[in-house]
Amino acid sequence: MKIGQTYKEPSVDTQKFFDGMENENPIFSFICGACQRRIRLDFWKFLDEASNWENNFCDSDLLEIKSKISFPQVSEFIKSHEGGQPYLAITVCEYCAHKHLVYVGFYEFQPARYFGTLQGVYEAIT
Repeated sequence: MKIGQTYKEPSVDTQKFFDGMENENPIFSFICGACQRRIRLDFWKFLDEASNWENNFCDSDLLEIKSKISFPQVSEFIKSHEGGQPYLAITVCEYCAHKHLVYVGFYEFQPARYFGTLQGVYEAIT
């Protein structure tokens, strides 16, 4: 995989889309880099798919990802830009089949209250 265009850059100040207080199934979204339609993702499904991201990508893909996204690091641990854990997965636009590498930060703000932030969206060329 190669990372092409950057559609959303990571930031420490990214606004959260999930704060753990919702009773409904959380959804987050972004605009497809190719067809400009909104892509909506189920947050829990995304976390499930992306939770083991460092094992889900091959070594060359991990090198590409880590060279493109300058993750903060604490000791030997990679962190997301807002200080939580990074979750990454490739998603495909249902309208045009364009592939995106999606990067979400997820962390425990206070006991049993979690925040989710959409940190980055990139073109994934496979």
